[in-house]
Amino acid sequence: MVNKELLAEKLKILSEYVADLEEQKAVSLDELKENKLLRRYIERTLHLAVEACLDIGNHLVADLNLREPEDYKDIMAVLTEAGYLPPAKLTDFKKMAQFRNVIGQR
Repeated sequence: MVNKELLAEKLKILSEYVADLEEQKAVSLDELKENKLLRRYIERTLHLAVEACLDIGNHLVADLNLREPEDYKDIMAVLTEAGYLPPAKLTDFKKMAQFRNVIGQR
């Protein structure tokens, strides 16, 4: 059974991260290169947003008794196989999980 309160809280947090990123969408590449604090803010917020997506996905996989993912990228594949995510976006979702791994190592 899906814990609706937990899921709602995670979605609320994700929504905040997305709103924060939306506020920065006009930032140019040059600004990012020149402004270390802004770059770190955007990178970290994006990292947290991806983490939230993976947490939500992992929660759904477990609660819906879907097959166990092999790794973080596979969470999105499991949800796609079960019909919860669009197959056309699976490559993007996997890249998102890979980004999380890369940025998390910095």
